[in-house]
Amino acid sequence: MSTATICANCTPRLDLLSDATRDQQFMADLSQGVNGTTLPDYMEPALFFRNTFPTRGLRELMKAVCLRLSGKGGEVSPIVRLGTEYGGGKTHGLIALTHAARGMAGVSNAVDFVDPTLLPTNPVRIAALDGENTDPANGRQLEPGLCAFSLWGELAYQLGGKAAYELVRNSDEQNGSSKTR
Repeated sequence: MSTATICANCTPRLDLLSDATRDQQFMADLSQGVNGTTLPDYMEPALFFRNTFPTRGLRELMKAVCLRLSGKGGEVSPIVRLGTEYGGGKTHGLIALTHAARGMAGVSNAVDFVDPTLLPTNPVRIAALDGENTDPANGRQLEPGLCAFSLWGELAYQLGGKAAYELVRNSDEQNGSSKTR
């Protein structure tokens, strides 16, 4: 499809036309989105949703998850498989869910994505497990002097800090690397 055809069907944002965009804007990292170390484009809910198109798939995903989080539903499985190819929006959808679980504060167009009455009103603990950021051989440093060697160790730490990690430490260390620690 030529640029002329694309432009006839939509109007690109000015930042795209002026080359003001940065490659990093298109490289979302779920772990960074959850722990607050990503670019403002992904970290700030209002900016994130202002730059996101509410596709049918994204709206359905947000509705299904928010129904469960709010306790108002659960007709679908608690396990959701995001079946898209590379670049299909999986990470973007998960970052959208992170913002939804945190209440979408300051998002003026929240209703375009999900019924605001479905947004959780109680705090939701969020964990993001990203295989690219794990290191079962050497452990991934969680804090000084504390490493996770398995996804379970990291999950426990993200959901409950050091106290939760201590509950699974033995299993995490035994099932991680065979190196002496």
